[in-house]
Amino acid sequence: MRTKVMIAAGLAACAGMAQAQGGSAWGYFEADGAPLQAGVVSPDGGQLILKCDEPGDGSVFAVIVSPERLRPTTTRPQVRSLWLQFDDGNREEVRWRYYEQSVLALNTRRDRNLEPFLRELVEADRLEVRFDPDGTPPFNISFTVTGAREAIDRVFESCEDDDVLD
Repeated sequence: MRTKVMIAAGLAACAGMAQAQGGSAWGYFEADGAPLQAGVVSPDGGQLILKCDEPGDGSVFAVIVSPERLRPTTTRPQVRSLWLQFDDGNREEVRWRYYEQSVLALNTRRDRNLEPFLRELVEADRLEVRFDPDGTPPFNISFTVTGAREAIDRVFESCEDDDVLD
């Protein structure tokens, strides 16, 4: 998964993301033969990406790529706290998988973080993420997420996954 996350980060960093129409903050990227990815970029270079590596049930995941290091390099993720605040709502603590420079929310039997995240995301215009890095002080990244519903629907369809919001 670590390699796949690094690939996702590299793809989203490319300037090739096509911007959506109609006031949506989301951009889209589709490599030859690969499922569609949707993402937004924060002013400080953070990225929120919805994607799958291969089509199929339970394949869609969310990855937030940080401009700062989150933990030392290892082969296995570390589950740590992350705080999410949608618009002016309360800051909610969740536990996501931390990698060296990214965090993931999955939709598996053991890890059900994606669905509640997406349910809040579709209603929001702004998302603030507070990271709890290993060995450094916490920091925040803010994203404009207007138009998330279309992005979610398009990614689930491209990934041939059952949309968790339906």
